[in-house]
Amino acid sequence: MIAVDTNVWSEATKAEPSQSVRAWVRAHSDQLWLPTIVLAELRAGAAMMPPGKRRTALEGHFDRLAALYADRLLDFDEQASLHYARVLEGARTQGRPIGTADAMIAATALRHGMALATRNLSDFAGAGVDLIDPWNAPLPHP
Repeated sequence: MIAVDTNVWSEATKAEPSQSVRAWVRAHSDQLWLPTIVLAELRAGAAMMPPGKRRTALEGHFDRLAALYADRLLDFDEQASLHYARVLEGARTQGRPIGTADAMIAATALRHGMALATRNLSDFAGAGVDLIDPWNAPLPHP
């Protein structure tokens, strides 16, 4: 099972998304989970855009994503809060600051024993979570 970071989901909204990311998502679609913190980041990004077609399209896309993954949403719960404290402490000890949302995403993945798919490897380097870069990950052989 793999928790998926914001940048992986948002790649699908680009005019020309990375083909390697698209292939990786298709190959692992039954293993992917959506942290609610990621969903919040996606929706906040759309909400901060000026009103118009692009914003409306993104809001619709993220609503469909939430519906598609309704049974695979990962909430930030009390157990995740314990991991959150450890993520922050580990990052501080290693001299690798981590943002609040990223720490919550990492903690959510850790709480559920999942790897995290992200392009931002350096942002999560001190978090103690196994990382996968879909832009560079090998695909399973058919």
